[in-house]
Amino acid sequence: MSIILGVTALFVAFIALWFASEALKGTRKSSEAIIRAQTVKFSEAMSSTNAMVNTLTERLVQLEEDVAQLSESKTASRKALADMERRKRAEREAQAAANPETRTGTG
Repeated sequence: MSIILGVTALFVAFIALWFASEALKGTRKSSEAIIRAQTVKFSEAMSSTNAMVNTLTERLVQLEEDVAQLSESKTASRKALADMERRKRAEREAQAAANPETRTGTG
């Protein structure tokens, strides 16, 4: 009788192991599906972020070029303004030298 009870217990134990392994397989499949879905979402988000970073990098390079051009233009404008001021000062001095009355202010 104990042999029959032992064999039955062993059989029940194997069935329990089989149920447990099937449950584990189902859990793995569902967790893999969840992981795949999250991986796809993450990949899409990374692609989108990479595209935005690339766009911003291109815009930054363009802005740097524009700033360099503006800086060059500013320098050229300052030089031109300084030349105009020198010429204007020279014209005033020439007029003052040619017309002594305007220099003394007695009119």
